[in-house]
Amino acid sequence: MTDRENLREIFKSYNLHLQKKFEESMHTVRTPGDYVKLMDDARNGWEQSNFNGKKPVELFADLTPTELISAFHDAACICDEFIPESLAEVIIKKCDISDFIELALSETEIDVKISAIRLMGMSGNANCAGILIELLHAEGEYADLISEKTRSALVEMGDLSLPYILEKVKSMQTLEADDFHLLIALVEIDKGSRSDDIFHMLKDGFRKSDDKALAARCLSDFGDGRAVTMLRSYLAANMDSLDDDTMHEIQGAILNLGGSLEAL
Repeated sequence: MTDRENLREIFKSYNLHLQKKFEESMHTVRTPGDYVKLMDDARNGWEQSNFNGKKPVELFADLTPTELISAFHDAACICDEFIPESLAEVIIKKCDISDFIELALSETEIDVKISAIRLMGMSGNANCAGILIELLHAEGEYADLISEKTRSALVEMGDLSLPYILEKVKSMQTLEADDFHLLIALVEIDKGSRSDDIFHMLKDGFRKSDDKALAARCLSDFGDGRAVTMLRSYLAANMDSLDDDTMHEIQGAILNLGGSLEAL
C-alpha cells in the first residue's frame, strides 16, 4: 500500500515534470490555445510515469476511499493548476461526491476548496449544479476566484447544468454582480450551437440586467442575429440616458451580430 508521504513525493514529481516541460517548450506558446495544449501534453506525459512499476492511475486505484480523500487534500495543495487527471477520475469512480461538496462549502484551504469545486463539475452528477450556482455568490477574500472556478465547473458539467441555470435566471427579477456568471456560462456551454432556449434566456437576461453592457456582450458572443432588433430598440429608446461605455458596447454587439446602426 502506498503511504501518504510517498504520495506527496509523487505529487511533487508532477510539479517538477510540468516545470521541465514548460522550460523546454514555453517558447512555442503564441496563443492561449498553445498554452492549453502544452499544459495538456505535460500532464498527459506525467501520467505515463512509472513509480515502483506502476503508473499513477494504478497507484491511485489501489487506494481506499478514505485514502483517496487524504490524497486529494495533499494533491490540491501541492499540485499546480489542478490535481492529476488520473486521481480525479479514480476519486469520481470510488468516492461519494458528498464529501467533496462538503469541502467546497467549507472554510478549508482555498486550493482544496477550488479543487473540490472543479471535481464537482467533472463528476457528471447533476445534483451538484444547484449547489454550484449558489457558490457563484461567494464572499470574502477569494470571492472572485471562487466565482470564476464555479462558473468553469458549471461549464464543465455541460448540458447537465443547463436546466438549473435556465431555471435560476428565469426565477430572478434582476441580474446583477455575480449573477452574470450565469449568462456567461450559458454562452460557454452552448459552444456555437445557438440553442433557442439559451437565446431566449439571454434576451431575458438582458431585459433583467442592471449592466446592459455586459448583457449585450453575452448576446454578441452568443452570435445569434435575432438579438439585433431588441438591441436596436433598446438603444433607440434609451440613447439619451446611457453612458458612453454602455452605448458603445451595445452598438458593437449590433454590428457584430450583422445589424446596422443606421437611423440610430
